[in-house]
Amino acid sequence: MLLRYLSIIGAVLAAPLLSFGQSAVTEFNNSLVRARIMGGGRIGSHPTAGTIGYFIPSGDTTSPLYSSGLWFGGTTLDGQQRAFGHLYGDPAFFSTGPLTVDGSAELAAGTAEDYDRFWTVTRAQVENHIAYYDCLSDPECDIDVAFPGGYSTPNAIVQWPAMGDVQAGQAIYLAPFIDRDADGVYDPNVGDHPCMPGDLAIYHIFNDQGSAQPTGGAMGLEVHMTIFGYWGYNGIDVGRTLFTHYRIINRSSAAYTNFRIGAFADFDLGCYSDDRIATDVERNLLYIYNASDNDANCASPGYGEQPPAFGVQVLKGPLMDPDGTDNTDTPLIPAFNGTGFNDGAIDNERHGLSATMYYNGTGVPGSGDPTNLAQYDNYLRGLWANGVPLTYGDNGYGGVTNAAFAFPGTSDPNGVGTGGVPQAPWTDGTANDRKGIASMGPITLEPGAEQEILVAYIYARATTGGAQESVAALKLASDEVAAFAMITPGLMDGSLPCMSLGTGIDGLFTRTTEPRIYPNPTQDILNIRVPKFSDRTAISILDDKGSIVMQGSLTGPSTTFDVRALTPGVYTIRMIANSNASVGRFVKH
Repeated sequence: MLLRYLSIIGAVLAAPLLSFGQSAVTEFNNSLVRARIMGGGRIGSHPTAGTIGYFIPSGDTTSPLYSSGLWFGGTTLDGQQRAFGHLYGDPAFFSTGPLTVDGSAELAAGTAEDYDRFWTVTRAQVENHIAYYDCLSDPECDIDVAFPGGYSTPNAIVQWPAMGDVQAGQAIYLAPFIDRDADGVYDPNVGDHPCMPGDLAIYHIFNDQGSAQPTGGAMGLEVHMTIFGYWGYNGIDVGRTLFTHYRIINRSSAAYTNFRIGAFADFDLGCYSDDRIATDVERNLLYIYNASDNDANCASPGYGEQPPAFGVQVLKGPLMDPDGTDNTDTPLIPAFNGTGFNDGAIDNERHGLSATMYYNGTGVPGSGDPTNLAQYDNYLRGLWANGVPLTYGDNGYGGVTNAAFAFPGTSDPNGVGTGGVPQAPWTDGTANDRKGIASMGPITLEPGAEQEILVAYIYARATTGGAQESVAALKLASDEVAAFAMITPGLMDGSLPCMSLGTGIDGLFTRTTEPRIYPNPTQDILNIRVPKFSDRTAISILDDKGSIVMQGSLTGPSTTFDVRALTPGVYTIRMIANSNASVGRFVKH
């Protein structure tokens, strides 16, 4: 008989609970990024206090982001339109906790209050927990020596929401965990533990049964949100990146066609009134930058000279509808910036950015904040709120050529956003309080079906060269983040990695044991240090397709390679000596 491990305890803060559970507030802080997360899944400002809540570095008082979250839109088989999303905390379209799985997608009594909280775990906690139970099961391990002060399981592990309340109609399994004794029950007292990515991770469950849903808006969606990041960065921008993974489950009995997922951001780069917005189509990046090289103060504090750039990057979009084939590469969307094309695997293709849209905080009616479900859905489709298509050029309104992407600059040389017809570069020529939507889809979401996406919040601030140099630095950072995601087991291949599997930055980018590869990333020279040197060690450098692009051998404990001729990207170093193999990776800028 499957028993439920009770893991629902209170809210994070002692604020009064709302009937739909949106009072909890927590912070992600890895000493580089400090981000406020609200109950119901929003990131950024507090809805009532009005204070901003995203800072890089973590001790800064100037912010690149005011509010961000998810938008959803789709159509039922009988033609009913459904759409809604996060804005600034009011109206409250989202609630907390899991929904029932019988097709009614109901929020059982008390569920919102019980799940109006966050579960925060660190790599150190998980690894310590594993070490303790490994020692207990090892007759040669002296527990008093290994843990002289004893061991107390952290509350986050004890209270982990691994299993739902089946008597209340919830799914048996909720948050991912490692079942050490394989009995199907989460029990940390036998060594079971959370399975989360990164060095620091926060787990939260919310749904679309909020208190202020527009008529016909709710779709019966349950969302599992994992915010995670890494300690330090050793010169790599991954440490200054906030990763957000979403598992989206259709708990309703309705099938949705033309279903789209949008990453919404009210950027507010320092002073909010002088921002410009742009799309890098190939990088799946929607970003903001300052209109001048000096971000002066306004109603919100500016960055001053040499302002940064900031963006939202889609690392993993939703799976495309299955068609039983390995879709081939094409120069158009979705293959242009999607993943899984022409790789020998069937039905693993994913959307990248399908459209981007923007509007202003001072927008005229029809081009401002959405006020009904049709306007949410229009923005997700790459239309203005009033249904007028985004057009190429000027401010994107009222032109001749329909466009899928707002202000792509030179990032769309094939014209994938204009029907395959290349256009002259198009950039934002004015400045305002810009809001943006990075849209993915369309797909079909059947009852009970799940989708997962992974997005990253990326920041860069050049030391010289003005606002445009920060844009260049942001694109370089986005390349590093995308490369990191590709080589991190579990981030892109369908299941999140566990902290216990050694998938931190050091384990993937800079080996602290032999061999040591540095500098990493590099532009020209790569050093490979192997303390236990063997002159019979053969070295091969392989590209991301597995092709050997350079070969050589160790010339001493430290060997230098000139990699200036290599194309920017992620490379694997393979060393073989005496039938033993060692593998490392590096990023070439």
